[in-house]
This record gives sequence, structure tokens and C-alpha cells, in this order.
Amino acid sequence: MAIGIRKKVIFISIAVLFLALTATTTVSSFFFMREYSAALKSRAFLVGSILKYQLEKLLKYDIPLNELVGFDEQCEEIVNNYGDITYAMVVDLNGKILFHNDPYERGEMFIYKNIQEILQNQKEELQRYNRNGEKFYNFSIPVNGLDNAPIAAIIIGFPASLITHKAALMVTYSVGVALIFLTVGGISMVILLQFWVTTPLGQLLRAIMDIRSGGTDSAQLPIIKSKDEFGVLGQAFNEMVLQLRESQAQVQNYTQELEFKVAESTSHLQEANEKLRQDIQVRLQAEEALRQTTQKLQTVINAAPLAIYVLDLEGRLQMWNPAAERIFGWRQEEVMGQQLPFVPKDKLEEFHVGFRRALEGKLLAGIELTRRKKDGSSIEISLYTAPLYDDQGQVAGVMSLAADVTERCRAEEEIRKAHDSLENVFASSADAIGTVDRQGHITQWNKAAEELFGYPFEELRGKRGFDLYADPAEFQVMVTQLRRRGYLRNYEISMRKKDGSVFPCSLSIRLLRDLNNRSTGSITVARDLSEFKMLEVERQRFSKMEAVGTLAGGIAHDFNNILTAIIGNISLAMLDLQINEQARERLAEAEQACQQAQNLSRQLLTFSKGGAPIKKIVSIKELATESASFACRGSRVHYQTSLPDDLWAVEADPGQISQVLHNLVINAIQAMPIGGIVRILGENLVVEAGSELSIKAGRYVKISIHDEGIGISEDHLSKIFDPYFTTKQMGSGLGLATSYSIIKNHRGHISVESKLEKGSTFNVYLPASDQKVTQQLKEDGELISGKGKILVMDDEPMVRQVLSKMLLTMGYEVEAAQDGARAIELYTQAQDTGDPFVTVILDLTVPGGMGGKEVMARLLKIDPQVKAIVSSGYSDDPVMANFQSYGFTDVISKPYRILELDKILRKTLNG
Repeated sequence: MAIGIRKKVIFISIAVLFLALTATTTVSSFFFMREYSAALKSRAFLVGSILKYQLEKLLKYDIPLNELVGFDEQCEEIVNNYGDITYAMVVDLNGKILFHNDPYERGEMFIYKNIQEILQNQKEELQRYNRNGEKFYNFSIPVNGLDNAPIAAIIIGFPASLITHKAALMVTYSVGVALIFLTVGGISMVILLQFWVTTPLGQLLRAIMDIRSGGTDSAQLPIIKSKDEFGVLGQAFNEMVLQLRESQAQVQNYTQELEFKVAESTSHLQEANEKLRQDIQVRLQAEEALRQTTQKLQTVINAAPLAIYVLDLEGRLQMWNPAAERIFGWRQEEVMGQQLPFVPKDKLEEFHVGFRRALEGKLLAGIELTRRKKDGSSIEISLYTAPLYDDQGQVAGVMSLAADVTERCRAEEEIRKAHDSLENVFASSADAIGTVDRQGHITQWNKAAEELFGYPFEELRGKRGFDLYADPAEFQVMVTQLRRRGYLRNYEISMRKKDGSVFPCSLSIRLLRDLNNRSTGSITVARDLSEFKMLEVERQRFSKMEAVGTLAGGIAHDFNNILTAIIGNISLAMLDLQINEQARERLAEAEQACQQAQNLSRQLLTFSKGGAPIKKIVSIKELATESASFACRGSRVHYQTSLPDDLWAVEADPGQISQVLHNLVINAIQAMPIGGIVRILGENLVVEAGSELSIKAGRYVKISIHDEGIGISEDHLSKIFDPYFTTKQMGSGLGLATSYSIIKNHRGHISVESKLEKGSTFNVYLPASDQKVTQQLKEDGELISGKGKILVMDDEPMVRQVLSKMLLTMGYEVEAAQDGARAIELYTQAQDTGDPFVTVILDLTVPGGMGGKEVMARLLKIDPQVKAIVSSGYSDDPVMANFQSYGFTDVISKPYRILELDKILRKTLNG
């Protein structure tokens, strides 16, 4: 049974209504679910960004993450302010919950997502998981520390049911409204279709049936009064019937005319064929031109340095040029007709968004993206895309151009790292660093600058740096030089601290310029010169001592040679049993005078170049007691000692240290002309690193010598160790200068504390030794006869003469040489004749010739068993202090007595 058009219209209306309602429900469900999810995700990102900013702000103060206080309350406040958010937490690298809006959750483990994976991705993520049977969405944001490394994650959570519930309400509302409108529209459509469509169509149908059954003459023409398309159709139908009636009458007439026109058309057809042939020729030429253009375009694409590829509407590759093969690694035959292979899985959504925008006709230019190569490595590209259109103007695909910018990105990363390194240098530099703009306003100020000048940066930000300079005139001179040269290096100028104190400062300044070489300000590195100036004063003091000491050393050397001859001859004369007692007393007085001269010579040598100490393990207690006793003898001053028995031993030159103690006691005696007490104190002292004393950390013996004298004025305190400075009429000015030099050569320290009319205290610090003091046997005062042949080398004839006499007196045979070459010749001859020397006494210094050090090196090659004694009027040479290192058996300093020589020879020959 056939269904009428009215029923079909009703059925169609109902079907359209159902489909529209279904589509509305589906689209609205998807739309509201997506929009509300996006809204919640945006809100979670906003909340997480706020927490991340607050957390990273606190971390800049270098507070450990687990020691932050009050962050739970911030999480709770966030959840209270945003009703859609269920919880907010901070999770560390191990998944431990550090902060949570629910205090009972703090300290628990977050087990629903691998925190390490979140932190490695270094991006915000939305995850879905089940918790106690309920579905939740998590939004995670990584948090980086001061070193830009991930240290924690912020996680914002809300239930999935919230999205479903909200979306269901909106869908219900939308469906209800749509149902009302669609129902009213459907009924109206049925009524209107019946009035406007079905009734006119019925009339036309009856008229057509009449024509089919009885011809045009018997057909009843339809009456359609509407002025729409059906009215026009009815009128046209009526006119058509009338025209058909006329046409039947004219057919025969047309048949005759048609035959005539056929003949005429044949002629026109031939002309059209010729024109068509010409058109085909033109089209072939156009196709050839198009082929050449396409070939040129393909050549350009193949030669282009950029990757060029074309995607169709489904995202399948339709073109892949050689540059794309080179940049991404896939060959053309591997990818044609396939989806893009270089888009990572986590970047697919990003790709689809861009692809849809391109299909919508939008241009994308210079978008930087991360893609992957065939070998799996990442690549950074700059992407340009444009839609392709077909002949009808419709989008048929997308063309993309990609430039490899990996190296540029790496360079930018290196620049960023370099900037971070400079920031670290700026913050950690021990020197004060600051920058100013073109107007001189302070723009940067590091921690060292705050410590040096006393101003925190916030107090000086934006203020002029001019106020930090002590002298405006000096400042203007400096600015003039800076503008002329563009930089200053180690420029000395006076600066002022916050407390008003002025100090010397070294500035290194360089102007800062932009890309157009215009000055934008300057950067300054400042260093406090206060300590350097103090060291400079110390250096000048040493320079004075060195200059004067050079002369003193030469005098002492020559003086020692003379004293050697005098003391040697006196020693020989005193051994003569024929001289009377009175002459013996005179000789003893002369020897004592020479001893005093020897002490003066020793001071000159010590002062000249410090007098390299010949060190032994000695007891400071014994040296201090002997020196004080000797110095106070015959004066109005008494001495008291407080020297503990457990006072550490020191490795020192006993003669030089005795000289220092003697000089300091004599200085104390001279400060108390009417008498008094000199107190000598000793203690063991451990100096820590960073001590105010200018000595290394370690164990020291401290000796303090205190007097009750007139004291020293402040004007003289800084000069008392200068050579030849003295306030006494009879003083030489060498005592304290010599003492200062000796202590420095022992790697010790000497200082003074004094006030006028209150007395003075000299403090001596000497490095302690771990070794114990060994008892020395005293000389018996008698010569022991020796035997053997001894070689003497000395450039001074009088020294050779007296030394030869002393050795002959002791029973030795003697040969003498005036220089090193002669000594080597004599030694070689004795070896060759089988009558070798039992020992050799070599002078260390021979002007213009080979000295003792060089001769000893030659003798060791001739005879590795040679025994030699080094002798010199200089005690500052390293050979005297470390004679064994140069092959010598022993050492003897000029001048010396015959008993000292006898002792050294016995020790050498018997050793």
C-alpha cells in the first residue's frame, strides 16, 4: 500500500525532530563536558601557579623545602576560595606530601602518580585516577629550585563527578528548551507543508493524470492562488499546457524548417571543428608551460634548505623534499601517504590544533616546536604553514616549511647559562660590585658591596653613587678620566662608608654600551685597600732594611775576616806558655773586646739580609734565663721569670734568639734608668686560623718581656723596628730592627704594646717543635793533638795565614789555596799521590772566583767520601743553614777561636 505525501511529510518531520533532539543532546553533552573541564583545568592552573609562585618566592631565601612554615594554611585558603577545588598539596621528589590543605594528609605518600615522571616532563599535566572508588582529576605543576632543577610538584585535585554533574544539568536544560522549540516547529512545519505543498501538488497531480489519459485538450487546468514557487509552478504548468497545444499545431511547420537548418548547421559544425583544433593546440602549449613551471618549482623545493612537506585533509604526507629527509632522517618512500612520523606522542594534540587552524585558512609563522628525528633524538624547529586551495577555492591541504633551529636554541641556552653564571659571580664575588645607569643612579649592588660600605641594596636602589665618594674633587677627576678612556683599572680613590669612616679603595670601572655603542651606565668593582696599605708600609720597612742591610752585610763580611785573624792570633798567643800573667790578661781583654765586636758583626749580618739561621732544637727557657741574667748584670734592674717547665721546644738559631732576647732586655733596662723589674713570661699558644696575628695557624711559644719604664709614644710605635731609628743619645738603632729581622726569618712574629708612663711589653712568637731538647756537653778548654793533612781555601791571605797556624798548632799538616781552582788542583794531586787530605775547610764566598759551594760539587765527583767544612763571614747564605744538603760535613762561622775549630774538626774526623 502506497503511503501518501502527507504521511511522508509527518514521518519526515518526526524523524528530523528526533535527529535534531539527539544531535542537540550529544553536542551539548560533549560541549559542556569539554568547556567545564577546560574551565576547571584553567582554574587549577591558576591555583597551582599561585602556589608555585609563592613556593619559589620562599625558596629564594635558601630555606629548605621541608622547613617552610605556614604553607599548609595557604593550601587550605586556596581550597576554601575556590569551591570547585577539592585539595591542593606539595609533593617532594620521593612522593612524600609536604603540604596539604588537610593537615591529616601531611607526611603521607602520594601513590597515584610517579612524581619523578611529572618532574622529568617539566610541564603541567592533567591526570585522571580512582581514589576510594571515586574518580578524580589531578593537575600537576613541577617546581624548580635555585639551580633550576626540579625539587617538588604542586598537585591540584577535583572530582570527575563535578564535571559530569554540571554538564548533565546544562544538557538537561538545553534538551528541554530544544524539545519545546522543535515540537512547535514540527507542528508548524506540518501545517504549512500541507497548506503550501501538499494541496498544490495534489492539484498538479490531477491535471497531469488528465493529460496522460485524454491529452492536452481534455485536461483540467489546476487553480493555485499562492504566489510562491508552487503558484509559479501551477501558472507555468498551465502555460505549458497551452503552449503544448500550440506546439502540436506548429510541429509540422517546424519539421520543414528543421531540415533546412540541419543543412545550415553542418556548415557551422565544420567551422566549429576547426576552431576546436586551434583551441586544443593552445591548450597543449599552456600545458607545456605549466609543466616547465612545475619543474622549476620542484627544483626550488628540492634545493631549498628548509624542510618542505604537504599534508592532505586527513594529515597524510603528499610531498617530502630532500631537506626534510636531511633534517628529520626519514626517506621520501618511507613517509609518503603516511601520517607525520616526527611528532612525539605527547605533542599530538598540539599538532592537531595547529593543523585544524591551517585548514581553517589561518597562516602560522615562526612557531617554535620540539619534534623528534628518526634516530630518536629531539630537534627544535621553527614552523611556517599555509593552506593549499583547489580550483574551486576550497582548502585541499596544508603546506609547511620547517627550519632546524636546534643550534640556535642551544646557543640561547648557553647564553642563559652564561647569564646565570655571571649572576652567580656577581652574588658570590668577594669584591664589591655595583652598576649605575647613565644618570649615576645605583641599579645593582652585591652582598660584598653591602658588607664593604654598610648600605643594604634596598637603601641605595635608585640613589646616586656620588655620595659614596669622600672627596668631590677626586670624584670629578676620576669621572673625567673614565669618560676619556672608557674604563679605569685599579684606580685608587677615597670612599666613605655608611658610618662616615673614610677608607682607601681600588676601583675598576668600565662603561656599559648598547648595540648602538651608546653609553647606558657603568659597572664598578671595588676593593678595600686598607689592609693592602698596611702591607705596603710593612713592605717599605723591609725595603729600607734591605737597602741599608746590603751595605751592612758587606761591612760585616770584611769585618769578620779581620776578626778571624785577630781572634785566631790571640788564641794562638794565649796558648804560648812563655808569656807572663799580665800579658795573658791583656790578651783576654782583647779577646773579650773581639767577642763584643763579633756580636756587633753578627747584628750587622742579621740585619743585612736576615742572617739565615743555623737552626737547632733549643729550650727557650734556658736562652731567656741566660740572656736576662747576662744583660741585667751590673745594672739597677732585676729580672723575674715565669717560664713553665713544660714550655715547648723550638727549632731556632740559639745565637740569634739569644741576641733577640738580649736586645729586648737591654731595651727594657734602658727604659728604667732609676731601676725596676723586667718580667719575662712564657706560655704555649695554639694560633687558630683567622687570628689577628699575621702568622700561620699552628703551635707557638710566646715570650713576653715587660718593663715598668717610661713607655713609647704612639708616634714612635710604628717606627721602632725601622733600621737606625732610636730615641736614645747613645743608641745605634739596630737592636730592634735586627730582632725584627731574626724573628721574621724564624717564621715568627714580634709585636709591642706600650703607653707613656705605663711601661712596654714586647711579645715574641716562635713556631714550636715536636722534638725534645738534647743536652750538649760543655767544652773542656783543652786542645787534643790531631794528625793528618788538611786543605784550606780562603781568598783572604790573613785568614789563610792564621788558620794555617792554628791547624799546625793542633798538630795537622796544612796546604792553603787562594781560590777554588787551586784547591781542586791540590786535592786531585793528593789523591793521585796516595796522600789524601783528611778534611777540607772551604770559604763559601770568593769574589771573582769559584766559591765553596761550587768547589764542593766538584770534589764530590772526584771523591764521594770527601769530608769538608764550610766557613764564611756571611751567615745569610742557604749553604750555611743547610750545609748537609750541599755535601758538607759541618759548618763554622767566622770569626772563630781555636777551641771552636778544634771541636768542629774532632766532630768531623771522628764522625
